[in-house]
Amino acid sequence: MSRSLEQFIEELRTLPYFQPDGNPDPDWLLVLGKTWSAARNAAADAAKAALKLSAASAPASGDSSWDSARTAAWNAAKIAASDAGREAAWEAAWDSARDVTREAAWAAARSEAPDTAWAGPWDAAWHSADYAAICIVCADLSLPSKHLQTIERRLNVWRKGYALMAEVGGTLYVYAAHGK
Repeated sequence: MSRSLEQFIEELRTLPYFQPDGNPDPDWLLVLGKTWSAARNAAADAAKAALKLSAASAPASGDSSWDSARTAAWNAAKIAASDAGREAAWEAAWDSARDVTREAAWAAARSEAPDTAWAGPWDAAWHSADYAAICIVCADLSLPSKHLQTIERRLNVWRKGYALMAEVGGTLYVYAAHGK
């Protein structure tokens, strides 16, 4: 069943940002800290270490980003949207999802995770905007399923109230504060 951008935007307004459901996906590399900032920093350190390790054992690809999977998904979907004449829809979806998510996540961060400042809300906004543009605007276009699954996995982190730091080698580096 496909969903509209409006339905997705409404979902974004109600996500439990920074309120983990206590049932993390066992495939995540979950890092807990005393505060959201401590957890975020530890997750970033773990992701950087994993990236260095994978870079040392893999041939040079010329892609210096943390996330070649996101880049590949973005590029494939952007080309598909362009070929289908959907540039305006792409931009509108990306902007709407980013703005609504950042607003909702920032409100939650002020009460649940004030030490995350803008970092967590901006990450949530980025992943939500990717989902809106790639999985909604381009849902009916021919995109590799691995890209759609990656974007879905990322958004699921936020749906469950956790925060996503990065993805390295297919592993999602997720963080949360333990205890309140």
